[in-house]
Amino acid sequence: MVYKSRIFNESYIPWSQSTVERQSILSKEFSNIPIVDYVTEKYQQTIREVPRLKGESFKQHRRREMFYLNMKWFMITLLNRQDRMSMANSLEVRVPFADHDLVEYAWNIPWEMKYFNGQ
Repeated sequence: MVYKSRIFNESYIPWSQSTVERQSILSKEFSNIPIVDYVTEKYQQTIREVPRLKGESFKQHRRREMFYLNMKWFMITLLNRQDRMSMANSLEVRVPFADHDLVEYAWNIPWEMKYFNGQ
C-alpha cells in the first residue's frame, strides 16, 4: 500500500490546488497577479531546497519533499493562523508537535518506520 500515491506525480503543493478559485476572491486591484505562476515558482524553489541522500530511491526522496513542503508551508500557515486566532481571543495556546527538535527528529525517521504496516 502506498500512502496517497498521487503525490508522486504532482508538480504543485498538494494543498494549493484551488489557486484559480483563490484568485477569483482577490480584490480587483490584485486580480492581475499571476497567482498560479507564483505558487508554481514557490513549489519549485522549495523542492530544490530538499537535500538528496545518497542511495535514496525516487519514492523515498519524494516523501522527503512532501514532508519538507509540509514543514515549510503548511505548518507555518497553521501556526500563524493559530497564533492570530488565539491572540484575538486572549488565549495562550501551545502547539506541542511544532517543537523544532521533534520535527527535526521526525524528518530523519525512515518512511518505513513512520508508516509501518499501513499505519
